[in-house]
Amino acid sequence: MQSHGRRRIIGGRAAAVVVAAALAAACSDVSPYMERNYVRVGAPVLYSPMRTVNGDADGPFPGASVSIGSLFQQNRDHDTGIEIEYANNRLDPGGDLDGTSHGFFAGVHRSWFPDERIRPSVGLGAEWQDVHVRHNPSGSDPHGFGIYGDIGLDYMITPNHSIGVRLRDAPVYENARQHTGIRNNVELSLIAAWRF
Repeated sequence: MQSHGRRRIIGGRAAAVVVAAALAAACSDVSPYMERNYVRVGAPVLYSPMRTVNGDADGPFPGASVSIGSLFQQNRDHDTGIEIEYANNRLDPGGDLDGTSHGFFAGVHRSWFPDERIRPSVGLGAEWQDVHVRHNPSGSDPHGFGIYGDIGLDYMITPNHSIGVRLRDAPVYENARQHTGIRNNVELSLIAAWRF
């Protein structure tokens, strides 16, 4: 019952972020001759001090992520967009923490030098993390809100396709039966992006 209510809350928040992204894109300051939307896929490795009834682990936890975004501001030396992201990480297959971490992110992303092949970037925003450990008692799975900041470097293969790396730090205020407090998530990710 609690799990179902939590999923409804997460779904409502995700819908609010999508509406906000659509509104931001509608009143944008971006050239009509530029591809303003983008999709990015990643292969993140998460390091996070997980503390559960069944055991503890710090990572690395491999996973996959996908994000969508839309630029709302463009300048000669930078562009800015709003984006949402979902990340899924396997915690400890076959071990004490056999389970999955679900991360939902929403924030602002800015990259520089839009006419160059190498483009540095930063991102800031909020996160909801929901962890499910297979053999944890009901109500003991960690979950909570946090903020994140990331830095990245993209290499443009074509004007609309890039590959790169990203480093993210995301402290989360965790709420679980056996632990309440701030847990710091650090993530290193290989990424590929397409603009359209």
